[in-house]
Amino acid sequence: TVVGAVGGAVAGNAIEKNRNPGTVRETYRVSVQLDNGTGRAYDVPSTGDLRIGDRVRIENGLLYRM
Repeated sequence: TVVGAVGGAVAGNAIEKNRNPGTVRETYRVSVQLDNGTGRAYDVPSTGDLRIGDRVRIENGLLYRM
């Protein structure tokens, strides 16, 4: 169980679109703070129903809202 945060996704996508206008693959970087205080970032194709502050479960590198 971890606490998740969706942050910088919109800005990151806008920057990437400007750098590579012809070969854009939209992804979102989701920053997650683990229960032990460390953090990780995951690149996902969609944020789905994740919102800032949601608790998430990580299985096989995939994030699931709890």
